[in-house]
Amino acid sequence: MIKENRVSNYFLYAIGEIVLVVIGIFIALQLNTLKDNRKLNKITENYYNQLLEDIKSDKTYARSTISSLDSTKTKYNNYLDSYKVPGLSINEVIASFDDLEFGSIGIYFKTTTIATLLDTGDIKLMPPLVRNKLSAYKGSLNNVMIASDFNDIGKDNLTVKGSSKGGVS
Repeated sequence: MIKENRVSNYFLYAIGEIVLVVIGIFIALQLNTLKDNRKLNKITENYYNQLLEDIKSDKTYARSTISSLDSTKTKYNNYLDSYKVPGLSINEVIASFDDLEFGSIGIYFKTTTIATLLDTGDIKLMPPLVRNKLSAYKGSLNNVMIASDFNDIGKDNLTVKGSSKGGVS
């Protein structure tokens, strides 16, 4: 009977040890998961901050570009209006022509953070709604840059065509 009592106590002790080890492993896994979640949240927050900085920079750049294009448009309209003056001399035409700007404005936005999110696969850290909005935003930026490049090619072709005829006709 004493031997059975010792074996019984030993089994209870062993089961208690196993339960303690399992509880310890469970706690360690929970702490590790918590640590990983905090790390992912910090990475996600960093991406959000970078995206906000990129968007602020794009907004400032877009406003500056629009202002420059508006100024160029105003100068061109003033040039066209100068032809409405009766008895316009060639010197006045040349003076109005000199005020025009023929440079191109290449439009390029910051998409490095979005590209990083896509390249690293970290885009999955973002909620689906944010992912969809970022995708649409990147598509819009790409469309603007393609249109800008297309307009520059058209301007260059017009300039070459006009100069080969001795002037723009």
